[in-house]
Amino acid sequence: MIYIYGYGTRVETLNLLGYEQCETCERERRFAARMKYYYIHLYFLGLVFGRKYYAVCNICENGWALESKQVKLLIKAGELETPYISSLATFGILLFPATIAIISLLQIIGFKVNLLLPIATSVTFILFCLLYDIKRKGIKEYFRGITGAADSKSIIPSD
Repeated sequence: MIYIYGYGTRVETLNLLGYEQCETCERERRFAARMKYYYIHLYFLGLVFGRKYYAVCNICENGWALESKQVKLLIKAGELETPYISSLATFGILLFPATIAIISLLQIIGFKVNLLLPIATSVTFILFCLLYDIKRKGIKEYFRGITGAADSKSIIPSD
């Protein structure tokens, strides 16, 4: 089945934080930093919003929320991995209004717009995003993520 549009939540593990006392397990357990985010998509173009960070016990998967500022400091210090969400999933849906704005501006200044311009603009944007993501992640990791081989399951209860 092909999904044309949709929405949902995803959870990505950023890194292991270390050992902490788990209130649920009542033992010292290893905790991981996780990012939960919401997304909407139209075909393969998406928009990500509402990022939240958590410290989660690896055994019972309970934990607490982390502040975004705290997570950004840990990423700068190199203690956490930078969360990866593909460019097309992050802001790809903005391609439609951007293309309309470019065409409108070109028409205002007197440039004759034909059907190839919106197609060329869209293809250029998509290729730029793909190349940026492949450069950032590496070609093997990028295609492994697309095929779903490293899919995360949602373990943090919905709000």
